[in-house]
Amino acid sequence: MAHVDKEHLVEMHEPRWSSVFIWLGFTSIFFLCQGLLFWSIAAGVWWFSLLLVLVLAHLMHGHLIAFHEAAHGSLCPNPRLNDALGMFIGMFSFMSLSLYRAAHHSHHSYLGTERDAELWPFVVPDKPRWFRCLAAVSELILGLVYTPLLFLRALIRPGSVIRNRNRRRRIWMEIGFIAFVWLVVLLVVAFTNAWNYLLVMYLIPASLAGCMQSLRKYIEHMGMTGSTVLSSTRSIVDPGLLGRLLAFTLFHEPFHGVHHKYARLPHAALPEFTDDLEPASPPERAPFLTYRQAMLDMLPSLLDPKVGSQWLQTDEGKMRREVSRMEDGGLRIEEDKSADAHSRSSILGFFIPHPSSLPRRRLMDFKLEVCHRFKALIALGFGLVSVPFAAAADFEPANRPTTRIAIVKTLFREFPEPLMLVLMEPFGLLWKAQIGGHSELTAMDPGDLGEMLADGKVDIGVFHGIEFAWAQQEHRELRPLFIAYNKQPHLRACLVVRADDKASAFVDLKGKSLALPQGQRIHCQLFMERERRKSGQQRPEEFFSQVVKPPNIEVALDRLVDGVYQAAIVDAVGLDSYEHRKPTRFGQIKIVQKSEIFPASVVAYRAGTFDTATVDLLKQRMSAAAKNRLTQQLLTLWKLTAIEPVPLDFDETIVNILKHYPPPVNQRDLQIRASSVSTAKRNQ
Repeated sequence: MAHVDKEHLVEMHEPRWSSVFIWLGFTSIFFLCQGLLFWSIAAGVWWFSLLLVLVLAHLMHGHLIAFHEAAHGSLCPNPRLNDALGMFIGMFSFMSLSLYRAAHHSHHSYLGTERDAELWPFVVPDKPRWFRCLAAVSELILGLVYTPLLFLRALIRPGSVIRNRNRRRRIWMEIGFIAFVWLVVLLVVAFTNAWNYLLVMYLIPASLAGCMQSLRKYIEHMGMTGSTVLSSTRSIVDPGLLGRLLAFTLFHEPFHGVHHKYARLPHAALPEFTDDLEPASPPERAPFLTYRQAMLDMLPSLLDPKVGSQWLQTDEGKMRREVSRMEDGGLRIEEDKSADAHSRSSILGFFIPHPSSLPRRRLMDFKLEVCHRFKALIALGFGLVSVPFAAAADFEPANRPTTRIAIVKTLFREFPEPLMLVLMEPFGLLWKAQIGGHSELTAMDPGDLGEMLADGKVDIGVFHGIEFAWAQQEHRELRPLFIAYNKQPHLRACLVVRADDKASAFVDLKGKSLALPQGQRIHCQLFMERERRKSGQQRPEEFFSQVVKPPNIEVALDRLVDGVYQAAIVDAVGLDSYEHRKPTRFGQIKIVQKSEIFPASVVAYRAGTFDTATVDLLKQRMSAAAKNRLTQQLLTLWKLTAIEPVPLDFDETIVNILKHYPPPVNQRDLQIRASSVSTAKRNQ
């Protein structure tokens, strides 16, 4: 993620008159279309009326977003004129500007939490599924009526976030004024008997605009259960001409993640901060290339509409209560090999394994594994949607032999072993998109992969950089083909504490709590293990009071700043992203110690497997993956931003890292590097 010049950012926050002129331009087109529609109704040219109704619906949707800009004070540099324009636009959508501004503020301040009034009831885990589904259907179909009532609820409900008496009085005055204006309009329509004109020229396009507004809102947030801006929003960055035109007519609202990061940034400046949409860590989402892709990603969530990270804790709590109830009832799982075989014979059986396939494991682990598998299915589905277009666009069909690709299990050490093949699929799809032909994917322990690659039993191996160094030390014929990394071609682990902590080295952490976020590469774990051994302790529980694994780096650092944890070991790239996203909180932590430089992940082969021309072709085509907007989505699934040729200092980095992290020599070291789940299964 690129760093933002703060002075430039402040300058860009200044409201611009250009926004007013753009809105006036849209308004002129709107009234022109209304005039044409009036003529077409009078002349009975209904096909032209239908076309104009669709255009008017889109323009009305744009007016709703202009109303949103006015609520943020960024539609017009003059505050009074800004509010006057906002009240004028809101009057035709039955919405008080002051009410919308107050409730929308809760949406930005408490995004995806139970205090987010704009996303009620989808942020409230206590609301039953049928109620949330009914609310979703109502909002999508009757948005013109549902949305004003949703905001009115934020005003009149007990415990409303709108408590200031003067603001509430102003809101009621605005609502009264809107009611008076519409009463006059209805009286005029009744007196002139112009009901058909009101229906076609306002009610139908306004209803369609309300549906568009609701659908766009759902695309932006529905089904997002992260705790950060980019894991709670979907953004659309369409590089095509029509995509840019659509974003312009919607006041660049598709750049929604940028808007949530800088709420008062005028719409025209949002595209300049597209780099801020780059995900720092899972479950943050990269921007989608089209609204169609984003909508396809959102649609499955309508079966159980929910927003916010509180749902993750609630779902897990429900599972634990259900497991406890079943265990109290005497439920026992017996091993049934025939049922296991049947379940694995179908796709559904793979993603919902039979309990008997998990011998000597608690039912809780079984249910959690089902949850993990469905998450992987969603990620894989996203890759499957994207890759055919990349493959079709870039390369001609070729009768290439099947490429045998093996990937180290340690890349997926936080996932159950049955999920590994599923999570490897994006790499296979990427290989197919860039190289062509079919691939055969397998997962192996690092030592086995080095041996199989050296023996020619696999064609391509994917390693952590340090694991490739170990394998190459034993098998000299192994060669790096290219490296893959996230933002920086070198890896580094950082030990951080609060700025007021007196710790100055790793040894000072004895007896303290340590956060080791999930989703990081193996170098952070290796750094922690080596420093702990240097202190003379063989087990983590002998050194730390506890080792916790928050879901991502941002959560870990937030809790460190809040005093929940006393130290954290995080990747340097994630730490840089945190500094950019939250500079004030970053100032409350300090770096105590940094690891040596680790090499990036390596895609390797055995010398002699491919001729020189083939090696050059593989490097060229895989390096182009990061430049293709479609295959970028597949890279994102693996938390990668680039695939590049091996850098000139790669051998030097390998030599240096082996001095500090030699190959594992005992079973305990092997277990540390291996997947926690696969290790547990081998020990059973």
